[in-house]
Amino acid sequence: MRVLSLTATTFTVTWLAPVASTVNRISNYVLTLVDEFSRTSINITTTSTSHTFAGLQEYRNYSCLVYTVSQYGPVSVSTASLTATTLEESENGTITE
Repeated sequence: MRVLSLTATTFTVTWLAPVASTVNRISNYVLTLVDEFSRTSINITTTSTSHTFAGLQEYRNYSCLVYTVSQYGPVSVSTASLTATTLEESENGTITE
């Protein structure tokens, strides 16, 4: 899993699809995003291998984990998780690090 883009209020993650067997086909993914400051979390379901989280708080740490789901239910948790820090937006509307 890796971050493709990052702003003050969004970030986009991508990951590699695991190898699926003919018996246990992947139906979707569930992403869990945790705001490390407030300790709140959200779950997003997608069939894609990338997702953009929007409406985030600026200059916050977020952790993300992806779960693979087959037609039989959850199959695995990604061995890779990530923590991203949204950027801080300056008063004139530009992004500063």
